[in-house]
Formats: sequence, C-alpha cells, structure tokens
Amino acid sequence: MDTITNKKLLKGANLHHKNLDEKEYENLSNEDWFVFLNKQTHEVVHWLYRYYVNDKDIINRLTNLLDEMVEINK
Repeated sequence: MDTITNKKLLKGANLHHKNLDEKEYENLSNEDWFVFLNKQTHEVVHWLYRYYVNDKDIINRLTNLLDEMVEINK
C-alpha cells in the first residue's frame, strides 16, 4: 500500500528512503527509514519537502486551498 494515499502500489512504485543524508543512502539496516510510495506520491513528497523543511506552514496553506476547492466543487 502507498503510505500516503492508502492505495494499491502500482508499477513504478518506490521504496522511499526518508533519511536524505547521502552518506546514509545505502544504509538499509533501519526499516523505519523506508516507506512504499507510488511514483506520483513520491514526486509530490519530494517536491513538498523542499518547501516544508523551511516553512512548515505550507501544509496549512495547502489544506486551506484544498478545502476551498472541495467547497466550490460540491
């Protein structure tokens, strides 16, 4: 299952390495550092992380936008 969407893993899914330290990238000993993500989810997580690491409020702005879209599209 994709950790974020809870949907079935599709062709092209990734085992996402949560520890982004290049020195640790080949360290496979800590299972807590890995999650399964579908390809598009993986791309979104990496895109969002670039902003989130310096601006945690991006999640609130994103949630607000999505809530507005849900309301408009009822």
